[in-house]
Order: sequence, then structure tokens, then C-alpha cells
Amino acid sequence: MLGYVASWAYGCTGFLWVVSISMEVTTIFLNFVFFAEKCGYPNLRTAMGAVMFLLYIPLRICFSPMVLYALYAFWGEFAKLPALFVAWMVVMTVLGTAMNYFWFYKISLGIAKALGLGAAKTKKAA
Repeated sequence: MLGYVASWAYGCTGFLWVVSISMEVTTIFLNFVFFAEKCGYPNLRTAMGAVMFLLYIPLRICFSPMVLYALYAFWGEFAKLPALFVAWMVVMTVLGTAMNYFWFYKISLGIAKALGLGAAKTKKAA
């Protein structure tokens, strides 16, 4: 919300917030996964996880570096903003990108497990 308010107040960087908020579409399917699990629908849970995985690639994995590039490419626009906001923007974008890649790894493991593609665990002999 801070980003939207700042972009309206200073009349710049609004394009960045449109891209950033579009990444949140995947969160809807995360909620579907949670509710399907709690309601006891494993097939629906797997289907919603697969949709989330497929949307995660363009919306988070591809858009995150684009947002970082936009920070660099349009630095003149960001220079109009207060220094504290620019620092917040850079730090939060870098951390958000790192989290997106981490969660993509975790989602990939989960969908592989749900589809039976994970490595089988072996039990140690006692």
C-alpha cells in the first residue's frame, strides 16, 4: 500500500505497482490448496497446486527480475521519490524476488510429491 500511495503522491512509478500486484494472483490458488486440504479433497488440492505452479512461473519467476530491471532502467523516476522510500523499494524488491524463487522451489517439490514424481525414501534397516 505504501508503494501505491507514494506513486500517487509523487506522480511516478505507478507502472511498477501494477506489475507487483499482478504477482499476487497466485495467492488465490494457495488459499484454494489450503481449503481443499482442510476439506479433505486431495485431488482438488493437487489441481489447485498445479494451477498455482503454472501461474507462478510467468507471474512471479519472470516478473520479479523484470521489476528489479525496472528499478534500474527507470532510476530517474525513482530519484524523484524520498530517499527512504527508494531504499525501502530496493530492499523489499530484492527480498521479494529471493522469496519468490525460494517458494517456487518449495512449490516444485510439493507438486512433484503430489504427482508421485519425488524420489522414494528408503527405510534404514534396524
